[in-house]
Amino acid sequence: MFAYRAAYEDLQEAFGNNIIAYYIHYATHGMQENRSITTVPQAVKAGITVTGLRGQVIARPVPVVITPTEETNQEETNHEETGNPVVIPETPSPEPVPVPSATVCTHQYITKQLENIRAHAPVCEICRYTDEQKQEPCEAADEYIIDTMYHKRKCKGCDRLMDSDKHQYPTNDFKCSVCGYQHVHNYYYFVINNDNKNHIKSCTLCNFGSSEPHNISAPTSYSTMEHKRQCSDCNFYYMEPHTTPGVCECGYSS
Repeated sequence: MFAYRAAYEDLQEAFGNNIIAYYIHYATHGMQENRSITTVPQAVKAGITVTGLRGQVIARPVPVVITPTEETNQEETNHEETGNPVVIPETPSPEPVPVPSATVCTHQYITKQLENIRAHAPVCEICRYTDEQKQEPCEAADEYIIDTMYHKRKCKGCDRLMDSDKHQYPTNDFKCSVCGYQHVHNYYYFVINNDNKNHIKSCTLCNFGSSEPHNISAPTSYSTMEHKRQCSDCNFYYMEPHTTPGVCECGYSS
């Protein structure tokens, strides 16, 4: 198979030094494509140098070289005188290198998505051969794969994920109009411009927000002069003087 490799540059670019791939190609495609140079003698006869995997020369075309001697000079003179043509001895062909028999892959197919195209086809798990004649376009399944932010669908024939998009909430019931996912708000609270009456209640998942009054808790003792009141939902707080005289509701006694 070294001759087959040397004879066809397009196969060298495709398979490199993967000798098994050349056997498989010849058995599955090469014969149909009339790639007839498969032995070292055929390659040498076609003027092709055959090399091994490490670049060593296995065989090369041998040029015909005639070394002039007294006998050949005399023979040439005689031929010229008699008009007979000069006979050049044929160069013997090199000994053929034994070629192992080709191993044909017994394809074991699985359906896989194809790159750069929305389609899938049977692909051999052993040699990676793709049966393009059985290629089919990907078709999304009816059911959605859902998380808190997105919905997407899986191809009916392969593992490709398709039609990924954010949930759509056109109404205030926060039910996705595409996949039917029922959204549950995950709220956090924050204060804008030190508002002493309201804070913003906003969802971390869908950015829905609304203004609500502070939920002021009971006062806590802070100093001998005043105590602290704080919203139990956000970080807003304010200070106020203790109730005098007697015991303040924060527990401070004057």
